[in-house]
Amino acid sequence: MRKGFIQAGKFLAFLAVGILLLWLAFRTVEFKELGNSLKGANYSWLLLSMLFGILAYISRARRWMILINPLGYHPKFWSTFHSMMSGYLANLALPRIGEITRCVALGKKEKIPVDQLVGTVVIERTIDLISLLVILFGLFLTSGSLIRQGKFPRMNPFSCSGHRMSMPRQPSGIMQNCWRKAVTRKWPMSCGLMQNRW
Repeated sequence: MRKGFIQAGKFLAFLAVGILLLWLAFRTVEFKELGNSLKGANYSWLLLSMLFGILAYISRARRWMILINPLGYHPKFWSTFHSMMSGYLANLALPRIGEITRCVALGKKEKIPVDQLVGTVVIERTIDLISLLVILFGLFLTSGSLIRQGKFPRMNPFSCSGHRMSMPRQPSGIMQNCWRKAVTRKWPMSCGLMQNRW
C-alpha cells in the first residue's frame, strides 16, 4: 500500500514538472498567430521535416549508446532514447539543464553512474564542436571570397519574442527554434513564429 502511494506521488511530481516545463516553453507563444500559421502551412514539408527530425533523434540515441558501451554498460535503445528526449524537454525550460537531466534519467533506469554519463556528454559536445569547426573551415575554403565580398544568400526575417533574426529561405509553415538564452544571455527562451511569407 505504501509503495503504491510512493509510486503515485512520483507520477504526480513528474506530471507537475512536465506541466511546468510546457508552461515555461509556451508562455510567450501567441496561439492565435500559431493557428493562422498552421492554417497556411504546407504539411507535406512539415511531415518531411518531422521524418528527418525523428531520424536525427534516433541517430543521436545510437551515438550515445556507442559512447556508453566502452564503459562496460549496454543500455537499451528505448531507455536511451526516452532519456535523451526528456533532456530536450528540460532544455525548453532552462537551456543545457537537459544534458544533466538525461544523464540522471538514464543512470536511474539502467543503473549507470551519472558522472560517467556526464563524461560521454562532454565527449559528444566536443565531437559536435570539432564537426562545426570543420564545416566552417570548409565553408571559408569554398566560399570565402563571397563571404568577404558580403554576397550572402537572400535572407528572410522572422520575429522571435520581440527580436528580429534572419534565416535562409525555408518551406512555408515550418517553425524554427531560436538560439537559446544560454548563447546570447538576452533573448527569451521561447520562440516566436516564423512569418508565413517564404
